Amino acid sequence: MKWSFNKIMPHKNYAASAFSLVEVSVALLILAIITSSVLVVMNRSIDSVIDSRSKIEAFELARENMERLLASSSVKEQIEYGISDTNPDIQWETVIENFYEPATKRMWIRAVCSASYTDSKDEEQKVELQHWLTSLSKKQMLQILEQEKRKKAYEMGLMSLDEYESGQEVDIELLYAQSLVGQEISYVKEDGSVGTMVVEDVKVVDGEIVMNPGENSVPLENVPDIETKLDNYEAEHPELLEEPQAQENDDPHGLGPVPQGYQSWDEVPFDILWKHVMEMLNSK
Repeated sequence: MKWSFNKIMPHKNYAASAFSLVEVSVALLILAIITSSVLVVMNRSIDSVIDSRSKIEAFELARENMERLLASSSVKEQIEYGISDTNPDIQWETVIENFYEPATKRMWIRAVCSASYTDSKDEEQKVELQHWLTSLSKKQMLQILEQEKRKKAYEMGLMSLDEYESGQEVDIELLYAQSLVGQEISYVKEDGSVGTMVVEDVKVVDGEIVMNPGENSVPLENVPDIETKLDNYEAEHPELLEEPQAQENDDPHGLGPVPQGYQSWDEVPFDILWKHVMEMLNSK
């Protein structure tokens, strides 16, 4: 008799080959860590790109302001500031100032153009460019000293705004307008008719001479035949255009006595002159 036997295969243990809950949790945790790390790197890269772009825009804005100054035929001491036209988050500032450089013992005019922005960390960043425009002569330095003295006199109430803004040059128009205080004059109204008024006050507003500043102010140019009247006023007061004659003991620059060993301030070395000027300004 022939017997046949079927080979019995052992059953597979599927439960032993599957992932347990702990293994799945660990895998998900590792995946979350890798994903978060990638996202952090991407965010930092994006922030870095934005900061670099802002820095480039700030640099370009500061450079444009500096180039505009270098292309100007003349500059004056001033401070200007504003906001970028293309990026409102960038603010710019331009400073023109004078300073004393001890190495060369000269006084210079310096331009400082800067632009600032807030980076991704909410920290203020600034791009700054400096350029020494020109050195000053003794005569120019004395003019700056005179300007500082006039400014201080105005701040202390020793000089009116008209006197401060008129500078050292004689302003015939302003003097003529001041001579009209207390008088009744005729002027041209906006509708073309002629009116009359008593001049009570005269001021310089935005570079224009105005009588009775306020709601009923009248510019000097609205006075009929103003040019002829100015010519007559100048002819009647020729002393206004005469330069005062300096006497031997006069101190035209207001610097006080000349140091020993020198006949005049023009002979004094620049560093000694500048030191004396700074001491005078600090003592006031």
